[in-house]
Amino acid sequence: MSLRVTLAAAVLAAVLLAPATVGAQTAPAPISGVAVPAPIAAYGGVLVWSAPDGHGRYALMERDGAGTVRMLPVASRGVPFDVDLGPTNGGAIYAVYSRCRTEPGWSGTQMPPYEQGRGCDIYKLDLTTLAEERYTKVNASDGTEYWPSYWKGVVAFARAYESDPSKPYIYTKTIASGASSARQPGGSRGSGRSTPLQLELYGSRLAFGWRYQGNEEGQAYDLRLDTIGGDHMRLDQTPGGGLSSTVIGWPSFENRRVYWLRSCVGDPGGCVTTRRFMMSNYTGALAPSVATSPAYVQASERAGGITWAETDINSIYGCMTDPATTPSCAIEPLQPEYTPQN
Repeated sequence: MSLRVTLAAAVLAAVLLAPATVGAQTAPAPISGVAVPAPIAAYGGVLVWSAPDGHGRYALMERDGAGTVRMLPVASRGVPFDVDLGPTNGGAIYAVYSRCRTEPGWSGTQMPPYEQGRGCDIYKLDLTTLAEERYTKVNASDGTEYWPSYWKGVVAFARAYESDPSKPYIYTKTIASGASSARQPGGSRGSGRSTPLQLELYGSRLAFGWRYQGNEEGQAYDLRLDTIGGDHMRLDQTPGGGLSSTVIGWPSFENRRVYWLRSCVGDPGGCVTTRRFMMSNYTGALAPSVATSPAYVQASERAGGITWAETDINSIYGCMTDPATTPSCAIEPLQPEYTPQN
């Protein structure tokens, strides 16, 4: 039996738990044993995340709506994949992610700083044919691309140029078009390094987090929404902090609403009242709603009426135990109850 098959069997045994009942419906089962903070993506009944491959690297994992888990047959990478899922015009589902010549430095206790990778290019994986392809029309020879998102022939991505990596940009590219990638409005540059985070494309709408150095000790965060070729707006913001910060990000779209996460980093006592799930319309007068979130949510995604939340079950930031011996994060299906924000 090959190592890959053995590892896949071990992962299957580890992640399949009994389904949970949410309301009148049976919700998908949670996924246990997530070793490190890792992006998650969901679309069309498919959930994708990264898991250790047993060799100090990370494999791309998929679970379909029936609960079948498989390790996707693509090369692993040195950090979890910055993966996103989106539909093609023909009804298939693509996974998009970056691969880097030099992976970013990473502590393993927070999301990888993908903007610090070098020679990173965008790839797509057809989840039906399992054919992987590098997006040659997207990648620049003098820059590094990361945090991609895909929707029906259009790719959105962040790019940091080698000449000034502290000032990355956001672009969209229609793959079938011969036109160049179109630069989109970003966020504040602040007084130092800034970066886009967790892009999410939905038709002509592009939502993303944005981190920058503001006037406070810690870094500040925005949640922004661009309309390709149109307006752009800031939906949420938080200033920097000291011992604790409220991080804003992980946008997703469903039923003409945009969802995002306010999560806590550092001392939990400093952001008890500010960590939460958020939801808002994005046309007309904005009317945000809020819902309670678990402590230390690492990542989230909204699809099929479910909020997938990667949470630390021991309420220790970074999916670590104390001492750090075994993984303690799980990807859980939640149905938050939203109420209008006061």
